[in-house]
Amino acid sequence: RIIAGQRLWLPPLSRETLVRQQPDGSYSLILASLRNPQQSAQLAQSARLKGYDVVVTPRHLSDDLTLYRVEIDRLENIDAVNQAWQVAAANQWITFVESSPGKRF
Repeated sequence: RIIAGQRLWLPPLSRETLVRQQPDGSYSLILASLRNPQQSAQLAQSARLKGYDVVVTPRHLSDDLTLYRVEIDRLENIDAVNQAWQVAAANQWITFVESSPGKRF
């Protein structure tokens, strides 16, 4: 539960927070979590056109808020993760400064 005026700490976005190893040993790369389902579908289609298997997962956070997580799925190994990371950065699917510390609000 969050109270109005409460300070929040958000961890920095990095490979460690966006790359997940799956139970089968493959990896997934989270590209974004968006409020607009059409924007998430467009992002997913852009990644699919580059040959990636992409999953869009709705996350219901409250009665009036759903986020759509877009992630590249089934990356076989770390080399595939590195390649997907570079493609995602070059296409601006993910944009942030990796070395910045968590931001306080």
